[in-house]
Amino acid sequence: MNYFGDFNSHSCVKTCPEGFFGDFESEEKGPLCVSLCHGNYYGDQISRLCVLNCPEDYNKDDVTKLCVSECTEGYFENPLTATCVPDCPENYFADKITKSCTKVCSEGFFGDQQTRRCGSKCPQDFYADPALHLCVLTCSEGYFGNSLNFICERNCPDKWFADSLAHICTK
Repeated sequence: MNYFGDFNSHSCVKTCPEGFFGDFESEEKGPLCVSLCHGNYYGDQISRLCVLNCPEDYNKDDVTKLCVSECTEGYFENPLTATCVPDCPENYFADKITKSCTKVCSEGFFGDQQTRRCGSKCPQDFYADPALHLCVLTCSEGYFGNSLNFICERNCPDKWFADSLAHICTK
């Protein structure tokens, strides 16, 4: 059985008190209870130990140095590394609804490949494609770019015509 030095109680404990984590690799002498894990270690609030890998369904939060079930505001769960990141990897979008990096944005949101974020609107000259949940220059098959609202739609507005080759509505 391992014991940790607890500076608060000035004793050795089997489990560190709440808010502290058993650190076997402490820079001080011997295993200690620490409030912040060092290096590549994260505080596991379940075991109250500093761990290299967080438990399943938990992510490494570099801001708090804790294993968390939900990332800090402004950070997103990276499914490739089980870490909380401010920017998602290539081909993933930061989704504020799910607080994760996703390949498909939540309903009503569209992935912007320039910013790697999900948004309710697309950048200038891009269409919001509801079939792909992406911001696109050319709409998906069966959809037409409406330049009045920059949304890909199945039907063009009155007095507009569907251009099947360019996938846009024209006057």
